[in-house]
Formats: sequence, structure tokens, C-alpha cells
Amino acid sequence: MKERLLERTDSARMKALDRMPARGVLPQKEPWYEKNIHWLMLVPAMVILVGLIVYPFLMSLQYSFSDVDLLGGKTTLKFIGLDNFRRALTRDETLKAAAGNTVTFVFWTVVLEMLCGLGLALLLNSNIRGRRILVSFFLIPLVIPPIVIALSWKMMYDYGWGVINHLLMVVGLEPVFWLSDPHIALYAIIFTDIWHLTPFVMLIFLAGLQSLPTEPYEAAEIDGANNWQTFRDITLPLLRPTILVVLLLRTIDGAKVFDKVFVMTGGGPGTATETLTTHIFRSAFRGLDLGYAAAVSFMLLVVLAILSAIYIRSILR
Repeated sequence: MKERLLERTDSARMKALDRMPARGVLPQKEPWYEKNIHWLMLVPAMVILVGLIVYPFLMSLQYSFSDVDLLGGKTTLKFIGLDNFRRALTRDETLKAAAGNTVTFVFWTVVLEMLCGLGLALLLNSNIRGRRILVSFFLIPLVIPPIVIALSWKMMYDYGWGVINHLLMVVGLEPVFWLSDPHIALYAIIFTDIWHLTPFVMLIFLAGLQSLPTEPYEAAEIDGANNWQTFRDITLPLLRPTILVVLLLRTIDGAKVFDKVFVMTGGGPGTATETLTTHIFRSAFRGLDLGYAAAVSFMLLVVLAILSAIYIRSILR
């Protein structure tokens, strides 16, 4: 036994001596690329990030302070300071209508989608039969491309041969100009967005409900709390971070709505469904006023950044 221990000790010493550099010989340094390989791996992603995000952002910022001339086959920029922003705030009546429509769209879509999504999530979180089938059924609108949804609902809203007016006439009601009446068109688009994105809100709430601890519910059951008291005093407070996340995501996404409005009404009739994004598109690509469109875009960016900061601060708190 002692001989074996001595052999092991000697072999360990020999290995240690082999690893030690010879006297008078300095150890070789690692090449710089091996030492910084974790940074070099990020270079391709950083190049793409700069090319697709940072550079366009800086160019748009420059456009917002300039009068951009695209005529003559050459883009020329003339610095005009804050004139584009001053024009947006004081002289553009269409922008005011678009801002009002955007606020209305965001308010109703966020409120109704959160209520409907929370209700569906509570239903699916209970011991209901066919739960997996119901989840798959509710997710159908979420997997359909937004353009397809907009075109489908536009056909269903059609005054002459749309299925919605056909059902109204079957029950003895008059057909409605869903997308032609300036008092109804925006709310028709809002309903389409609710049908499309309520499943997304439902998924987030369902994940939040399934992650809640069970101990508070067991204590509430022992104390004799009913379903409403349990929901009000336990579920809602524990879901507060999830609610704020949904509020943040849907507010930002709703403020940027473009596809449904552009396909279904194009911003009409008049300015009844004009939103900030359609107004920016119209100014940039139809009016060729890139400087003004960039200025309005940055104003929208600032508003969304402020709202996001408020939401994130509430979540972290």
C-alpha cells in the first residue's frame, strides 16, 4: 500500500514538473485572437446591427432636421432646423386627426383585448373539458398573416355582398356601410384587431396564471373566500407584472398599426381612419416629403419611449 502511494505521489510530481516552464524560458502568451474570441464572435452581428438599425436611424434623424429633395436623380439635404417639427405641431390638421384616431385605436384595442384575453385565460386555466382543443382553436387567428386577415374582414364588411350584412338582412335589419361610414369605419378596424390579437394576450395571461404559487389559493380556500374575492385579492395582485407587460406590448404595437388600416380603408373615408403610421407613409412615399415624415416618426418614437419607460418602471417596482 505504501509503495502504491509513493508511486502515485512521484507520478503527480513528475506531471507538475512537466507543466512548469524550464528555468530561463518564459511561458508563451496566448494570441490576442484567442484571448478575445468571445468579442470577435459578436462582430458579424454588430455589423448587421449597425447596417440595418443604427445607420438608418442616424439618416432618419438627419432627414428630420432637413428639407429633402429627391428630384434630379440625386438626394440633396438642406438643413432647416426644427421647421418640420414646428409644422407638425402647428400647421398639420391631418396629423391631429391621425393622432386622435391612433389614441382611440390604442385605447379600445388594449382595453378590450386585455379583458377578453384575461377572461379566456381564466377559462382555460380551470379544469375545463377539451382544454387543448380550445387552445388550438383560439390560436387560429394568431397564425394567420395580418394582410390575409385584413383582406378577409374587408370582404366580410362589404356593403353589397359581405357576409355580415347578409346576416343582418336575414334577421330583418338594414345593411351597414361598415368601412364607408366615417363614424363606424375605425371601430370596424378595431374589432378586426381584437379578433386577431386577443389570442396573443390570452397566451401571456395563461402563462402568468400557470406560474402563480398555489399556497395563497389554499389559504384563501381555508379562510372561506369565494371566487370573486380570490380573483380580486390574490390573482390580480399577483398578475400585476404580467398585466403591465401586456399593456406595454399592446400599446406599442397598437400605436404602430398600419397593415389593417392600409388594406381595409387606406385611411379613409376622408381622415376617419387615418393613423400616424399611414400619415407618415403618405407623407414619405406619396408626397415625397421625407424630412417631414422622419420628424413625425421621431415624435411618435419619443411618445412611445416615454410610455415604455413608465411601464418598465412600474414593472420593476
